[in-house]
Amino acid sequence: MIAIIDEKRWIMALRSGVDHVQWGDRDAIHLITSSDEGRSWSKLNRWFDGSPIEGIPYEDGRTHSEPGLYKMPNRDLILQFWRASKSSGTTQLRSRDNGKTWALDANPIKLEGVIGADGSQALGTEDYFVDPDNPSDVYMAFQYLRAEGKFAGTLLAKSKDNGKNYTFLSWIGPLSNMDDPEAGATFE
Repeated sequence: MIAIIDEKRWIMALRSGVDHVQWGDRDAIHLITSSDEGRSWSKLNRWFDGSPIEGIPYEDGRTHSEPGLYKMPNRDLILQFWRASKSSGTTQLRSRDNGKTWALDANPIKLEGVIGADGSQALGTEDYFVDPDNPSDVYMAFQYLRAEGKFAGTLLAKSKDNGKNYTFLSWIGPLSNMDDPEAGATFE
């Protein structure tokens, strides 16, 4: 996923590892930068001037999903990924300086008011948009998977504070039983 910082500078988030998610192994979350609109890229975890990006790579001894990188209305960047545990929720890092330094922001993200599910188990990194008519509102899609309880779904949430807090809005399709092919589960 790429965040555009300004006219020529881009940042891309990526995960070291193989396969979609490797359960039980470990990897790290990295960033690369481009100062020529993606024609060439920096070495891993290097700022535009070649200096190290602080707080990256992110590694906590687990495997992660592919990261999501988002630019908030206040220009903060947030970096989301979920851990290999299907019920671990989403970790979120935040940068307030266009991606030069990163700090843990939420572990896990908590969604308030999720109907029929535990909001701390929502899995981020899906998609987002900023409301063009009300630029303080950020809409984010999350996955929900509770393997033990056999439920899956995709939901829409809203943040009014640049991705710090999220409130459930709706299920995008039903929260459904994964064992029932007729249940209409939506995931990814």
